[in-house]
Amino acid sequence: RQLHTDNSPTYIGLTEGGDAWSKGWVGEDVVIGVIDTGVWPEHPSFADVPTPKKGNKGPNVAYGDIPTGFTPSGCDFGNIAANPADASFSCNKKLVTARCFNLGQSSAFDPSNPCGGDGIAQSGDGVTYQSARDDNGHGSHTASTAGGNNGVPAFIGGEFKGNVSGIAPRARIAAYKVCWNGGGCASSDSAAAIDQAVADGVDAINFSIGGSSNSFAGADDIAFLFAADAGVFVATSNGNSGPDAGTVGTPSGVPWITAVGATQDNGVFYNAMNVNSPGSIAGIYTTVEGSSNVSLADTGAITADVTLVSPLTACVPIASVTGIALVSRGGCSFSTKYNNAEAAGASAIIVFNTATDPIVMSAPGTNIPGVMIGNADGLLLAGAVGVNATLDPDAAISAVNRIAGFSSRGPSNGALDIIKPDVSAPGVAILAATVDSGFMSINGTSMASPHVAGAFALLKQ
Repeated sequence: RQLHTDNSPTYIGLTEGGDAWSKGWVGEDVVIGVIDTGVWPEHPSFADVPTPKKGNKGPNVAYGDIPTGFTPSGCDFGNIAANPADASFSCNKKLVTARCFNLGQSSAFDPSNPCGGDGIAQSGDGVTYQSARDDNGHGSHTASTAGGNNGVPAFIGGEFKGNVSGIAPRARIAAYKVCWNGGGCASSDSAAAIDQAVADGVDAINFSIGGSSNSFAGADDIAFLFAADAGVFVATSNGNSGPDAGTVGTPSGVPWITAVGATQDNGVFYNAMNVNSPGSIAGIYTTVEGSSNVSLADTGAITADVTLVSPLTACVPIASVTGIALVSRGGCSFSTKYNNAEAAGASAIIVFNTATDPIVMSAPGTNIPGVMIGNADGLLLAGAVGVNATLDPDAAISAVNRIAGFSSRGPSNGALDIIKPDVSAPGVAILAATVDSGFMSINGTSMASPHVAGAFALLKQ
């Protein structure tokens, strides 16, 4: 089970006495530019309503005038010619501007389209709005995580999930839509939006967008270089191609912006295995239970000696096993490993990964329970003598501050001396805004990056 994360501000240390919010560092008069899929402007996370000037404490205070130094460049809603449901909306003191850019995915200019082009690349593929209105919720989610109002009640399917808040709850939001359903995000549109955001006067940018390229010469890469030169903080997602090394792409790989990896917080849990002996390696180990016909919940806790099998991958019949079989991943299906271990007499199987953290194993047609452990833990067990362990279906271990398996790793293959990501932030089961004034809980470095954009807003203030 995973708790929905609605406590990011508390978890990262903003809300208690002596923390940033209590000192009034809440993003006051700071503008966060969010370059993404647009924004749902009527969402309560972006409402121009009084909120506490100390984040979650004190009386509600109305937003002041649009900060000096920021000049709104437009509010692109209400393109009813493209969709009659695209309601008009006037930007305000919370949502200070909202623009859309589609020339990179158009065949020609279209002066009647607020986004600039005819949007031909998106025709017929599920795009709802030719405006800054969010089509799929990603942009609203990242914007509300960075700077959404404090204390907004979140419901999913009619069930209350908690009150949510942005990291910088008094910051203003400037939304720039460059990503389109079916068409992705053209780097030329992103570059145009980056330039516009800097010209408008944003203080920080969140860019939860990326690709696999290792070239630093893309249009958006260079636009971010000029943004940095203008003094604009930029946070970007590091990518979701982990856990292997060298999976970071661009623009997160460039050295002039801050790339953000995804961690798991104190609302995420793994299964746990207790190694009882020998004393030199005894302790709690992280596991992920496999999917087989028989689970640990069916068998109950199993305490037994652990036998390192031969051959290690258990892809062919193995010698007799007493207790739990310790096997390496690779060479054949998980079902084959399970069945060979069972035939050798094992009551359960532990598979250790070949290079990384544990993953979920699919082992249909098998009759013993099994778990996977990480490579380092597996090598530790394989090198010990007299290992005894307990597999307990009710044992759990917090995944707090662990890098999520999907989070891309460095180094950048475009320049091996550039270490990425620069920092990490919560990115698993993040509860925030979506379209139609709703909420969703989703995973990704996209969810981690706006935590850092919000933190930049606090630093800027």
